[in-house]
Amino acid sequence: MRCLTVNAMLRRCNPAWLAVLALACAGCSFGQYEDPNSVANKLKDPELMLSSLDERHAQLVGRVQTGEITDEEKDALMLEAVTNYADAVDEADITTANAYGYAELYRRADNWERSREIYAFAIEEALTESRRVIDTLQYARVCAHLDDMDAALEAAWSVFETAPEHKESILPAVLYEILEEGWGKEKDDELLKLLRAAIDQHTQAVIDVSEERGRQFLQAKPFHLRAAWNRLAQLQRELGNWEEARTAIEEADAMSQDFATL
Repeated sequence: MRCLTVNAMLRRCNPAWLAVLALACAGCSFGQYEDPNSVANKLKDPELMLSSLDERHAQLVGRVQTGEITDEEKDALMLEAVTNYADAVDEADITTANAYGYAELYRRADNWERSREIYAFAIEEALTESRRVIDTLQYARVCAHLDDMDAALEAAWSVFETAPEHKESILPAVLYEILEEGWGKEKDDELLKLLRAAIDQHTQAVIDVSEERGRQFLQAKPFHLRAAWNRLAQLQRELGNWEEARTAIEEADAMSQDFATL
């Protein structure tokens, strides 16, 4: 594994961060700074860091459901918690093995430019093919958000040649992330071609159903395919492509019948 070099660091952006307060507990109306030692320890393990943030989000959602805070307050508190971590990142800790976690952290902190840089770094020397595919798709998502649609489309298409056992991430990323970030940015026809191809990729995915990951994929597969066909039909109608929209609806109906017979 290698770390980002000093020269590479000097080329990175140096954004102004928000002032940060972290939520102290589920029952408090105001936040307080999270223990710096706790933050530092979690930052050394991207999985632990992101899991901690997911738990924080779940707590805040619970407070919204009980009427204690609004959705807007939840989003503000969550951003404060995320930027608390982002402010504490030691660039020397970023390696090819853990870069994806830091890239996701910066994305959640609304620093998309920095996220793009780290995802590019992560893809360079991805340790596994699954990691390369996932990080490349996230890189495409970030590029689409930043209005660099050529880079987004090139990155997304680049993972389609991967082996069937690594294809399960493609359709969800294209459907729920890349398409949503890129729609309306002068590449709509290309995005619909990407979505249509991603549907085929999902049908080609082969996951070991003896593992929990495989069972989850098999259970969710009809849902993602149906959602993709419906979204494709909807967007084709928006563009006035009525024949393509009709075809997508027919394909969706045929797929539903196929799954009903399983």
